[in-house]
Amino acid sequence: MGLVGLFAVSALIEAFVTPSPLPTAFRIGIGAAVWLAFLGYVVILGSAAAAKTRERDPRTNPHAQ
Repeated sequence: MGLVGLFAVSALIEAFVTPSPLPTAFRIGIGAAVWLAFLGYVVILGSAAAAKTRERDPRTNPHAQ
């Protein structure tokens, strides 16, 4: 599901931001903001998912059920 959202955001950028008459610096700023948001998403939700996996894995947590 996360990948679908990623493709939707990239499609919106390609459809509306790339061909727009906005100044190049502004378009690059939009791209940088979206990239930073993606990195935040990966770091925050990715580390939470990895922690859940470690909790449930009997090889890394002897008390896991």
